[in-house]
Amino acid sequence: KFLKDCKSRGTNHYTADDKDLHQNQALQLTPYHYTDSYFHVAVETLVQPDIVFFTEKIYKPIMCGQPFFVLGNRRMIKKLQEWGIKTFDEWWDESYDEETSHWERSKKVFTILSDLKKKPKKELNQILNDMLPTLKHNYYRLHELINEDNYLEEIINLIIK
Repeated sequence: KFLKDCKSRGTNHYTADDKDLHQNQALQLTPYHYTDSYFHVAVETLVQPDIVFFTEKIYKPIMCGQPFFVLGNRRMIKKLQEWGIKTFDEWWDESYDEETSHWERSKKVFTILSDLKKKPKKELNQILNDMLPTLKHNYYRLHELINEDNYLEEIINLIIK
């Protein structure tokens, strides 16, 4: 319906929020998209068995100090942990990472999000406050990883400029 409405108004210029969808948003970082929400769901590009493939979608919430879920391939959370990124198993069940089916991983994440949505804002604020050491650790660990990998540094520099 939205696309039809745009065409009926004689335009092919589409936007989402305040973004021009004709520009590659992978290279943009809009901090308020992260600071105006409690959690981030990184929906990664590839969902194929036995491949762990990260994009800017997971780096952005880490750079902005936001807790995240990963909807991508199996064991992506495990790979982040191997890299020294702390995840959020203290606050919610991350067993979704082991599900072989993308559909089952997604259902588990949506169930967790549904449970979190029921919590009062005061409790969510306390959870974020409790996560602060983890979020800071991840921010600094990502910078360490960038310094260890020049390719990653180039990607992050493109994102934050």
